[in-house]
Amino acid sequence: MATALSDDSSLLLRHQYRQGQPLRHWRVVVICPSSKLGFEDATTIQQQVAGTALASEMADVIAAILLSRFNGRSIIDICAMGGITVDDFTSSMAYREI
Repeated sequence: MATALSDDSSLLLRHQYRQGQPLRHWRVVVICPSSKLGFEDATTIQQQVAGTALASEMADVIAAILLSRFNGRSIIDICAMGGITVDDFTSSMAYREI
């Protein structure tokens, strides 16, 4: 089943292709405001990086995405959507910048 890419993802793929470096292996994280939409559990990637140096980077990425897409939501809502703790969120680069 094909799905539409976000504008940002589409631009990234086109840019990489034009540079002669098409992305061949990549993962997509879907973050949505409701678990009723039937997506798989997005915490699988977080579990895979738990305890590694990538864990804090993953929290930063999740926080940045959620802040840009759901900036009208409360911190608690954003953390619940991203499966991150409030401590992870408040220590993220995105939070520190605001």
